[in-house]
Formats: sequence, structure tokens, C-alpha cells
Amino acid sequence: MRADIVWWDLSASGQTIESMREYLREESVAAFSEVPGLRFKM
Repeated sequence: MRADIVWWDLSASGQTIESMREYLREESVAAFSEVPGLRFKM
């Protein structure tokens, strides 16, 4: 079993929560759907 925890600190970047949501919808979901054995991601 493997668990990865990611913490985003947006304070020093030009990103917003909405821009991160857009990235997740547009790019990240498709990329993670290709990960063999991945059963759950939230």
C-alpha cells in the first residue's frame, strides 16, 4: 500500500483555488486515470 499526501501552499504563487480546480478537472483527472493499481484518489 502506498499513500501520498500533498499540501499546496498557494500564498507565494499566482495560483488560486479556482485555478487549481480547473487544472484538476482539465489535466489531473485524466493523468491519474492512467495510474495502474490506483483505487481511490480524493
